[in-house]
Formats: sequence, C-alpha cells, structure tokens
Amino acid sequence: MSTQKPPMVYALLVGINNYDRISKLRGCLHDVKAVENYLTQRTTFDFSLTGNRTGKIKKLTDEQATRHGIANGFRQHLSQATKNDTVLFYYSGHGTQEQAHAIWEETDRKLECLVCYDGGTTKPAEFLLTDKELRFLIHELYQKTGAHIVTLFDCCHSGDNTRNAALVEATHEDVLARRLGGSAFPMRNWSDFMFSDTLAEADVAGKRVMDFLPQGAHIQMAACESNQTAVEVAGEGIFTKTLLKTLTDAAGNLSYNTLRSRIRQYMRAGYEQTPRVYAPIEPEKLLNLGVFNQPIAPQQTISEAVYNAKTGWQLNVGAIHGVDARTTVTLIDPGNAHKTIPVRVSTVGVFVDYTLLTDTASLHQGTIYKAMVSGLMTQELVLELQNHDGNPKAVEEMIVSMQGAARGSFSFGGEEGKANGQAQAEKDSGMAQRADYTFHIRAGEVYLTLPNDPYRPLLRPIPFVAGRNQGHVLRTMQHVSRWHFIKDLQNPIIPQNFPEQALAVELTRVMANGTTQVIDTSRGVAAITYEQIDQVWKGTIQLKITNITGQDLYVCAAYLSKEFGSFLDFLPSRVYLLPAGASVYLGRNGKDRIGYRFGRVAQEYNWPERTEFIKFISSTTEFDGEALTLEELPQPLTTNDIGKNTDATFRGDLDVEDDTKVTFDGWITQTIRLNFKNPVYNQPEPETLKALLEWEETAYFAGGLYGTVKPDAFGQPTIWELNEEISKGLKVSEEKKNIFTDFKLFAANQIESAQRRKRYRNLLKQDPNRLRIVAEGDSWFQYPILLEDTLDHLYKLYAIRSFAEAGDTLENYMKKREYLDAIGEENAHFFLVSGGGNDILGEQFEHFLRDSPDPDGTTVQKYFNTSLDAKLTDLESFYEDMFGQLLDRYPDLYILVHSYDYVIPLDTDDPINKKKSSWLGKYLIKRGIRPQTEREQCINFIMDEFNKRLKSVVERTNNRFRNPDNKTLPDRVSYIDVRTVVNRTSWFDEIHPTNEGFQLVANRFIEEIEEIRKRIN
Repeated sequence: MSTQKPPMVYALLVGINNYDRISKLRGCLHDVKAVENYLTQRTTFDFSLTGNRTGKIKKLTDEQATRHGIANGFRQHLSQATKNDTVLFYYSGHGTQEQAHAIWEETDRKLECLVCYDGGTTKPAEFLLTDKELRFLIHELYQKTGAHIVTLFDCCHSGDNTRNAALVEATHEDVLARRLGGSAFPMRNWSDFMFSDTLAEADVAGKRVMDFLPQGAHIQMAACESNQTAVEVAGEGIFTKTLLKTLTDAAGNLSYNTLRSRIRQYMRAGYEQTPRVYAPIEPEKLLNLGVFNQPIAPQQTISEAVYNAKTGWQLNVGAIHGVDARTTVTLIDPGNAHKTIPVRVSTVGVFVDYTLLTDTASLHQGTIYKAMVSGLMTQELVLELQNHDGNPKAVEEMIVSMQGAARGSFSFGGEEGKANGQAQAEKDSGMAQRADYTFHIRAGEVYLTLPNDPYRPLLRPIPFVAGRNQGHVLRTMQHVSRWHFIKDLQNPIIPQNFPEQALAVELTRVMANGTTQVIDTSRGVAAITYEQIDQVWKGTIQLKITNITGQDLYVCAAYLSKEFGSFLDFLPSRVYLLPAGASVYLGRNGKDRIGYRFGRVAQEYNWPERTEFIKFISSTTEFDGEALTLEELPQPLTTNDIGKNTDATFRGDLDVEDDTKVTFDGWITQTIRLNFKNPVYNQPEPETLKALLEWEETAYFAGGLYGTVKPDAFGQPTIWELNEEISKGLKVSEEKKNIFTDFKLFAANQIESAQRRKRYRNLLKQDPNRLRIVAEGDSWFQYPILLEDTLDHLYKLYAIRSFAEAGDTLENYMKKREYLDAIGEENAHFFLVSGGGNDILGEQFEHFLRDSPDPDGTTVQKYFNTSLDAKLTDLESFYEDMFGQLLDRYPDLYILVHSYDYVIPLDTDDPINKKKSSWLGKYLIKRGIRPQTEREQCINFIMDEFNKRLKSVVERTNNRFRNPDNKTLPDRVSYIDVRTVVNRTSWFDEIHPTNEGFQLVANRFIEEIEEIRKRIN
C-alpha cells in the first residue's frame, strides 16, 4: 500500500550585493539568509540533512546570479517539484526598466527587469531579465510541475521619479534604493529574449501577448508600486524584513490576502512603500490559500489548565474569551516541552470565564499545564491605517509596538478605498481585508472613524505627544475590541430544551400625549425616532421582556453604547431572576420606562442615525455579570466644549448612570439593535456650523463633512459651500440662509488655516525639536480639504507655520509680508515660498493673449502680447525684493522657492471633457489656438519663461549674499525645478496635481532641505 508523498518546497533564493559596474547594495545577501532561516526554522517543511527532506533550497548570490544562472535555477532546480509541492523564487537586488516594443502592449512603453549580475558583459540584454522572460519561465515551470508557485521581489523598477524616496531617506539612516536611476535601457532585439528560439518574431506579429506568451498560475508579491522606491535600511531590505516579521508574528498562519493587507499597512506607515500582490489565474482561489500553501489553523493562545476538586480539570478561559465546544485544546507537559497532550472541551462545560475538560486521565492533579487554545479572540478588529502627517519612523515604531501588544484584539490591515485626489493604485490581485475602523494619525492626534467616513470621529482624538500616550492608544483599541466581543457573544450550542429565543421582547414608544406605538423588533432591529418637546428632541420607550421558557432564568441586560460602554442598570438587579412566564420592564430605579435624548455629537457630526445595542444573557443558574461592564470612552468634541477642558463621561442616548466573572450553566444570548434616527439630519444650524468651522479642534471635520471645496472662476480652490444634498433640502429662514452665504466665499482657506494652526501647535508638543519652517504660498502649498498638497506631505517631517492660501498671488504676499516677523518669532531657519502661478495663470491670463497671433511669429510666443513679459518682470522684482529683505534681516535663513510643472490645459474640444471646468483651455480655444498640442506648448512657454526669471533672480541673490570666506556653505536661496516631475496621469485638474503628484513635488523640497542640513551641521 503506497503512501502519499508529503508536500515539498523548492526554493530558489537570489541576492546580489556586489555588482560589477552597477552601484552596489549591502543588504541583499542578508535578505537571502533571512528567507532561508525563515523557511528552515519557521515553517513545517523539513529541511534536515538526513532522512526524507521536504525542503530543498538553492541559493544564487553575487557572481552566481547571472541571467543564465537564474534561468537554469528555474529549469533544473525548481522543475523538480510536482503537483502538491510549493515553489518559491525570491529575488533581492536592483530593478530597472528597458524600452519596450509596441507588441508588448505596455502603457508606459517599458518592460520591468531584474538586474542580474553584470560581470563579464557590457550588453544590457545579457544581464537584464525582463518580466516577459520571467513570465515565460513561470509558465514553462507550471506546465511541467503543476506546483504552487510563489515569486517574491525585493526591488523596484521606478527610475528616478519616485514618491517616497526622499521621505524615507530623511527619516531613516543608512538608506539605499534598490533601483537603477536614470532613463530606461534601450530596447533589445527579439533575438536577445531567451524565448526567441521557440517563439519566432514573425510568428507573433499581430497577436495579443496572452495568445503567444500565456501566464502560468502563480502568486507574485512585489516590494512596491512602480512609482515608489524599494529601500534597504541598515543593510536589510524593508519589504523582506516586514514580510518575514509579519509571517513570524502570525506563525505563518495567514492567507496571502491577509498577509498583503498587513504588510501594506506596516510599510505604508514607516516607508510609504506599498507592496503589490498579483495572481493572473484564479486570484480568488489562490490568494485565500495559506502562505506557501500551508493550511491555516485557528489562532493559538496560551492559557493554563488546573485541577479543581469539585469540578475536575478546568481551563482558565471560557465563553467570554471565545471558548466553545468546538475549541481545540492541547496541553504541554511541563517536564517535556516537546510532549503534548490533547484534551477536549466538555460538551456542557463552557462557562463564562472557565471551561471544563474531558479526556484527562493521563494528567497529574498537582501539576499546572500550559494550554494552547485555538480560536480565542478570532474576531480581532481590523484597523486601516491612515497616516496623514505623522513622522514615518515614529509611526512605524508605534504600530509595531502596538501590534506586538495587541494580544489578538486588533491588527492593522484593510484598505477601504481611495480619497479624493488620490490616484488609483496599480492593478493588484489582492482582496483586501475589510477594515472595521480607520485609524487616523493627524495633527499630533490619533482617532478612529468608520471606513470611508473620515470626518466623523467615533471618539475624542487622543493627543499623541512624544509617544507618551501610546499606552492610552493601545488600551483604547483593546477596549473597543472588548466591546465588540461582548456585542457578539453567543453560545453556539443551544442548551437542550431552550428555544432559540428565551425571551420575548416587546418595545413600545410612549408619545408626549400619552399615546403609544408598537416598535417592530421581529428582526432584532428597532428604529427609534424623536419628538421635539419644548425645543428639545427626546422620547420615551417601554421595553418589556418575558421569559417564554418553562423554567426560571437569570437574566442580564447589557446596554452597549455608541461610546463603547457596556452597563447593566436597566433591571431591578444586575442579574435578575425572571420566573418562567413572568415579565419585567427595563428601567432604572424601579421605573417601567426609559427616556432618551438627541445628543450633540449626532447633531453636529450629522449622523443619519446612531446605533446602540442591548445584549440579553439568560442562564439557568445564577452568575456574576460584572465582566460585561465597560466604562464609556470620551466622545468627540462638540461646540459645548469650546473654551472648556472637560473629561466628562457619557452614557449613550438613554438616560442612565454607571458601573467586573460570570458563571453560567446553560445559557443563551439575544441582541436588540437600536437605531436612533437623526431628526435634523442634513439640517445644520448655521450658527452652530459657523462655530464648528471656526474652532481649530473641529474645523477639519466640519469642513469635510458638511461642504465641499469648489474652484473659483480662475480654478483656485477658495470657495467652500454646503454639500448639494444639504443645501437643496435646507429648511431655514432666508435670514439664516444668508449666514451660509456670508461665510461661503473664501471659507475654504479659513477652514484649512484653522486646521494647520492646530497641526503646527500639536506637532511641536509632540516633538519640540522638530525642524521649524515658515511658509508662504498659493494652492500648491494649501489646497483645502480635498487634496494633500506639498506642505501636507512636508508636515510628516517638519513643523510648518504656514501663511499659504489658495488663490493668493505673489503680489499680495509682498503687500502683507506676514511671514517676515513670523520667522523671528519661530526662530525658523528655513522659509519656503510658492508664488507666481496665480499671477500668470490666474485672472490676468486671458489678457496676456493676443486677439490674433503675430503673423511674423514662428513660435508659440506669437500668441502672447507684451503684458506677459511685463508681468514676468514684476514677479522677478517681487522675488528680488523678498529675498533681499529676508536675508538682510535673517543672515542664517535658507530660502527654498519652486517653479511649477507644466500644467495641462483642458481640451474642451474633446466631447469627454464637455462637463468639466476649464480655466486655461477655454481662453486658448477662444483665441482659436489649435490643436491641443499647440495649446500645451503655449502653457509650457509661460512656465519656461517664468522659470528663467526665477532662476535668474535666485542666482543674483546668491551671488550677493554668498560668504566668500566659507565656500562650503550652501547657497542661501535654492531654486527647485519641478518641471516634468508630475506625469500626465497625476493631475487632479488643469493646474493642481493629485496627492501623489504633490508628493513628488514635496520630495524635491525634502531632498534640498536635508542636503542643506547636512552641510551646515
């Protein structure tokens, strides 16, 4: 009788540090060793040198890792696998790009390549392994073996223009990028592809790639997106380090989908590096498998088993920890850690805080056994991380520390969608974990929201000052997890003779006039509405429960509030004996009804409804229900808190007050969901809204929740107005409507400026040593609410006191000169300025255009009159005045000024753009300038002329203020040229980049600031 061969793993691990002519790396051989150690020490595969090994590893390092050597590794080593085996190809080294022929259907006309060892050749095709050749090797391998194939790439293919490189280098020491900078390598001849001997170029002409070069089933994990940098820090690849740590922490007990979500969260927190997962064939099936095709076992938790003289052997965890009759328990012999003893949970032995065990004959009564218990806290919360402006290194440290102490209560994962102005991520086969909550880090605070609902904090934001509140944040997350556990607590095995519902629940609304209305609870959900009585929204309900079983029950009613509290005050005693057939009304202090009121949080944060729960627990034996109580967490700030420092606690929407082991025999639970409907949803009081928008603590939330930023007539995001669904249904007097109109214009800047004042203050509280910067600018430095502009990205590293406003002009800066005293007040040594764009592309832009082109002109300059040159001269003069005044007053100041990228006028001739707003394109079209390429050249001409003037004034200023006695010091003014930085797909509108586009601009500032700091220190 034959036995089935156990699954094996075949691994090909490639790492290259010591390239011949290409820039060397330091961490790749370390990474190969780390992957080898994980496979041999942390997986169930047997890599022993004797006996029947189930693991075989081949390593190719440095000069061994040639293009030919890697191909042979696929064909000779990995090809030994069979259908039930796992194949792993791991690569750590440089990545790059080469130009692609049109036949490859690449949108950017480039192939991605692994940079193999380059010794002994100068021909790129002999040391670059293209993605198409890997595709060929993987398909060939899959056709031969049918194995489970996994490829891991710790490299990137981004070239020079990456979003995260400068930020990572500024926050971490000893950073190397795993990419080759510069332009793509030239296109290779067809004969240079390794498959050219089996695929003739003539035979594939006119065919789709999928037809002549099919995919092989596999899972690919890559270190980052194509416009990001994969980095190594202190000699370790960050992708590899994070991947292995995540797998180790979970004992490898993860699906690819879960692994993807977790490492994305960790790496975005510290490195803004977003790994990709790709499965070209059956992704839903493959990505739900365990990593390396290992079975996913229930989560294991260590507890203890002891002998009780009355009840026998028992476990010190129970129903309230997640134990049920299906839980697997394995005891560890204290005298021999390698010896385990399986036992079972007694069918009727699950109590609230302990569990009776069977199959215990081999146990010694005087011994305490460690127990591995599966499935405890398996409903852990999934938190989606959104780091708006936290220092990446500090955030990474916090997340790693919190996750290590979470004890199964939460994990970071999940991705719920893209925000406004955020480019769609590259195609990714991964199915993200669904997040329970979004965990925000903004303005020196931490707060929770529901996913895709960023402007409604569920709790009061927690100040995160120099890490001192990390324990508070951790306890808050564990508290929320505990609340969910209580809410979802149930006995999966209905005790014998219990009906599915032990209690009949009757809910009645009592109106102010004494009449009553029955509220349907048949589906476990009740809709609760309000009456307005004496200008106050409130109501009263009667809630009666009846024991419909044939025996007496002990009943506990836990009220679970929206502030994550749980209390037991609605029955005459916290655990109440309810005889068979008897009824009782819920209420405090002997009352038979419960009052409720409409809260300020629900009103001011415009919740459509708020949800709370009543969890009934019925048991045949008396128990202590105190373990089901939780204090409420502080609710979000409202206008009632303006001018106060309150730590008040709250008790949900029901009128109550306050106040931990539980011993059940037979028990059962029921849950009623109470949905409190907002009676004034989308009906904000103008005075209240005005206060919310003006208060720094609430401006960001109210601005995003109630309104939207709209461009003015010249494309500047200066107008904030009510959301359309609110303004259409607004039921207020004309007088109050006028209040909305009064603060609509230019309110967008006021809202954002209030938020930035708070952000600046809190960031300095968090880290008083953070570099202080003063900034003045336009919408490239302050785009309210909708976009993460240049300064938003810089806040992750620096404390910036900003005077920037969308729509502002350089001419206006010079009139106000608000920045001048602020530099001294803040003792700032850096000043950033973004100005001139609105002066030349704003309301005056139309007047720079001739009515008809100059007939003698041969360039696009023929479309412009002399007023453009005059305006550029004015801007040059303004900047010369600004720089001179600043450096005369502050000799140690460094000034950074930027150009603008080539903005793209909207082609309104194109039907696809008919409903879009245009500020530049429409004027060019009005003058008859066609085609679109000609219009774009007009804008490029203006940008180039502006850059010439700006560069010239910077050079003159530096010549004037340069220290002849110390030529090692950097120039006082840095000109940052961002032309061609933002690609065509990274524009939010005609004149503003997307979040990712602004990040590319911010990177140029970071690089320059950090270079100056190095030179002066």
